[in-house]
Order: sequence, then structure tokens, then C-alpha cells
Amino acid sequence: MKFGLMYEIQIPKPHYPGIVKDTYNQVMAQVILAEEMGFEHFWTVEHHFLTEFSYCPAPEVLYGAVSQRTSKIRIGHAVALLPPQYNHPIRVAGPFHHVNRDGRVWHRPGGHPSDVGRGALDDSPHVVGGTFLP
Repeated sequence: MKFGLMYEIQIPKPHYPGIVKDTYNQVMAQVILAEEMGFEHFWTVEHHFLTEFSYCPAPEVLYGAVSQRTSKIRIGHAVALLPPQYNHPIRVAGPFHHVNRDGRVWHRPGGHPSDVGRGALDDSPHVVGGTFLP
């Protein structure tokens, strides 16, 4: 059986100076320990402005840090929205290619799951589906 971690990085109130740094330090420590304990992978998602629920506005930065402090654990980005007006595919591909030098980063593109988001973004298959899957 394989085990992994899935993060919705939560930053609960009350907020204090340095809480984001402290939270990310905790995530790093947990991922390092997970690798030492034999966990196979860890995943996060990209969310903006959801500090109490899920705050990871630049996951590729976190993945770069994790890749430098671990050697075996797979690094997964659950979904990156790829409609060009939100995240241009080229701007997403570059950082992931750079971080993925040793083949440990999984990246899955996608569209917006809600009807509200679907109306706001062009998530037609030619824009999102099948774009740079490994």
C-alpha cells in the first residue's frame, strides 16, 4: 500500500505577523518527515485569497523548495487552471519544467469545476483538455 499527503493549506484566524511563513515551514517539515517515513507523494492545489480554507497562490515556489529538501517523494500539483486569461499555459509550463529536473513533479491541468467559473473562463477542450500531460 502506498501513502501520500494532500494539502489544502489552511491559515486559520486569528492571523498574526508571520503566520504564512510559520504555516509553510510546518508544511515543509511535514513533507520532509513524510519522505523519511516512506510516504510516496504529496499534493497541493492552487488557490488564491482563501487563507482560512486553502491558501497556495504559487505552488511552483513551494515545489521548488520541497524538491531541494527531499529526494524521493513525488510532488503533485492537483490542478492548474490553464485558460490563457487566467494562467497562460506557457507561464505554467516554464516553472514546472524547471522544478521537474528529476522527474518527481506530477502536474495535471484542468478547467474550473463550478458553473460560475465555467462562465467566466474559456475552458473548452482545445484550451484545457490534454494540455502538457506527462
